[in-house]
Amino acid sequence: MYYIIIMNIIIIAVFLFALAISLFLIEQIFSEQSQMTFVPKNKLDVPIQDDLILILSKPGCIFCDKLNEYIKNNKKDIHYKLILVTYNNSGLNFNDEYSKLPEVEKNKINNIIEYNKKNPYFGFPTMYKKDIIQPGFNEEKADYFFKN
Repeated sequence: MYYIIIMNIIIIAVFLFALAISLFLIEQIFSEQSQMTFVPKNKLDVPIQDDLILILSKPGCIFCDKLNEYIKNNKKDIHYKLILVTYNNSGLNFNDEYSKLPEVEKNKINNIIEYNKKNPYFGFPTMYKKDIIQPGFNEEKADYFFKN
């Protein structure tokens, strides 16, 4: 009698162990797959309008502050409409130039923003011109980016 009870306990324990291993492996397969679905880009799939530069920034970012100062100091040499989007605790803030854009361009910008929300490698500031993506701020690169 005890032999049958012990055998049943062993069978149940083996079954539960196999079930736990199976669930663990399934979770690993699906979590690894979802982590690998994001592929960072170095060019935009759909370029933004030729005369625009999109800048994504956030308050308290040292490089964003340097970029803003660079723009103020070089405003006369910059021949692009600057679309400034600031990420902050209350959401997104767009400058006035954004509201003047055609819907097609607004949709492109909104798609860029949605893409970056999923991007684990995204940093501030990031600038976009035509199909070029320029992460970070470097004054030498900024001269080329804004003045050409």
